[in-house]
Amino acid sequence: MFEYIVRFARYAGNTALLIVTMVTVGVAGLIFAETVPDRWVVEVLEEAAASGALTRAEQPFDDAGAQVDRWSECITMSVGLGESAGQSILDTAALAPHLGPCRRLIDNLSPYDGATAAAASSTYLRYWHGSVVVVRPVLAAFGVGGMRVVGMLAVIVSGAALVGVVRRRVGLAAAVGLAAPVVLTTSVLSLPGSIHQALAFSVGVGGAALAATVSAGGLSSSRVWYPAVAAGAAFVYVDLLTVVPGQWALLAAGVGTMAMRAGRSIAATAGWMLLAGCGWLIGYAGMWSGKWVFAALIVGRRRVVDDVRSTISQRLDGESDWSEPGFGSAIGKNIEQFGDRPFAITLLVVILALVLATVVRRPASEVATRSVVASTALVPLIWFETLSNHSQIHAWFTYRSIPMALGIVAMAFLARWSDGVDGEPNVGASGPPSS
Repeated sequence: MFEYIVRFARYAGNTALLIVTMVTVGVAGLIFAETVPDRWVVEVLEEAAASGALTRAEQPFDDAGAQVDRWSECITMSVGLGESAGQSILDTAALAPHLGPCRRLIDNLSPYDGATAAAASSTYLRYWHGSVVVVRPVLAAFGVGGMRVVGMLAVIVSGAALVGVVRRRVGLAAAVGLAAPVVLTTSVLSLPGSIHQALAFSVGVGGAALAATVSAGGLSSSRVWYPAVAAGAAFVYVDLLTVVPGQWALLAAGVGTMAMRAGRSIAATAGWMLLAGCGWLIGYAGMWSGKWVFAALIVGRRRVVDDVRSTISQRLDGESDWSEPGFGSAIGKNIEQFGDRPFAITLLVVILALVLATVVRRPASEVATRSVVASTALVPLIWFETLSNHSQIHAWFTYRSIPMALGIVAMAFLARWSDGVDGEPNVGASGPPSS
């Protein structure tokens, strides 16, 4: 018993140290972003507005009929502008002042005046806005077009990393199955049209790739737990509640697939997935609360508590003109959004046929293990109902967690099967207690 207590204390201490380190690095990143002179960013935004690269359209449709989140992109590009007179760089890092969505941003660029902008600015202290670490310097150096090229490269590299490790470890079919629903139904190549969405997607997928790669090299508690914690923390640093449940499920399923391929038992596979999922959530929650602690130290605890408390209440069950009360409303709205996408019904039919064929043709133990991995696809549905208000208002992008979940199911049922470890049957293999 004492050994387990010591071991738990060691993991808890190391996890706290990892999160504190990432919070410290995160704050340093925000400060670095603020060293980019505001006038450089303003000049680029003014040129973009004059050329048409920046418009008042806040939710335009791309060529595939999907909405692009320019609303939040304009906020992201203007974070750091509109600072009040005498505001320190730490105040700016904590408050994340910005000029608002596209219409308000453009109005404040005609021409830009610091005092006027400060009077019209808003703050976003409850989020990290870590994407500005990339956005501000790239925007100042290469303009809006260059910023979106960087976003495109991030999406491609992270996607290739995850698909690559799945292909190497569990087969090409599983890799295709994982990627196809997202590629075919989400206009994934249009993500860079909204830079924070592109960066959040990339960091989330990259975190899943990291966890899958490390766990594929050998399953142990430390090799699963710490990458998962780091992945969750890195994701919340750049994310604005875009596809949280999809990324969470993706990391857990990636680790579970590697455990299944290594010949672990049903219970052990579930244990590794649970460990990875809990690690991701601890990293996510710890990093986010770290921003609140930092902000409270700079601008005062009461201001942070009031902002965070009111937002949480609204996102959980608040009423609005764009949401409906009652269980199932959020799930229904996101499924409806997904159902309107090209290939959605075809993908559902193909994946259902794949699952049924596996159930009919393969042993029950194998089907059960694959089903355990695929069960992470339920995470988005639970999340939608938990954050019902947010999931309904933003269903036009939160729905992306659904094709990510379908990709998880396809990967789980297409992955190469292992009958055991070193010739042993695929039953009773050790689980997360090992290290």
